[in-house]
Amino acid sequence: MELYASLGEPRGQAVAYNNMAWAASIEGDWESAEALWDRSLTLREKAQDPRGSAFIRSYRGTARAMLGRFDEAREDLDDAVSRQEELNSRQGIANGLRALGVLHYQLDDFALAEEYAREAAAAFFETGTRGGAAISLQLQGRALVDLGRFEEARDVLSQSHALFEEMGAPWGTADVRFEEGRAAALDGRTDEARRLVQEALDVWTEMGAERKIDGCRELLEELG
Repeated sequence: MELYASLGEPRGQAVAYNNMAWAASIEGDWESAEALWDRSLTLREKAQDPRGSAFIRSYRGTARAMLGRFDEAREDLDDAVSRQEELNSRQGIANGLRALGVLHYQLDDFALAEEYAREAAAAFFETGTRGGAAISLQLQGRALVDLGRFEEARDVLSQSHALFEEMGAPWGTADVRFEEGRAAALDGRTDEARRLVQEALDVWTEMGAERKIDGCRELLEELG
């Protein structure tokens, strides 16, 4: 980061802020993620990078949705999708669809969240973007859990888990295990739920992700 700053290279600084924002989001620190993506966006725009700006705007919109700032999130996401359509970027559009899925999930509109996430996953598969597909499937599975469609959720989350494993992304497999555990709990499969959530907790403990650890412990306490 200091090297990019000393060189006065805004695009490189933007990438560094983006990487830090992703790390914060993985740990559930959406306040820091939003602030870092905001800095990254300013630098992308300074570098006159419309494609990069559109991607970062969708990430910032996701963070704002997670923080409950829905009007700001929608403004970011509508703008991001519009720009990606102008650029004819299939991957960018997929990213926007996934982010809209997050927004509607946070608004408790699980049916629309599932639809957006499903469309995003399909678009990411078309472009060969495994990471985007895995994250979208995880969101789709999460929405299916809240819709009470547990068998469908299990299938979708299994696909997401397999992709995260292929990529060597333990944070992704842990997120999926937590959602699988939540599904099992809601479906009355308490022992299975405990096992799955404990798997997620073990990963988050190793990574030192305090917010994720707290979420796992809360669910385990509820399970008794």
